[in-house]
Amino acid sequence: MALGLGGGLGAAGAGVGIGYIFGKMIESVARQPELRDELTGIQWLGFALTEACVFYGLVAGLLAFFL
Repeated sequence: MALGLGGGLGAAGAGVGIGYIFGKMIESVARQPELRDELTGIQWLGFALTEACVFYGLVAGLLAFFL
C-alpha cells in the first residue's frame, strides 16, 4: 500500500516538474528566440534529473518493501 502511494506521489511530482520545465522553456524561447539552442541543452538536463528522482524513489520504495 505504502509503495503504491509513494510511487504515485513521486510520479505526480515528476509530472508537475516536467510540465514546469517545458512550460518555462516555451516561455523562454518566446522571449528570446536566439537562445533556443543553449536553452535546449539545459532543458533536457532538467528533464533527466527530474526523471532520475522518480527512479531513485521507485528503487528506494522497492528496497524498503523487500528488505
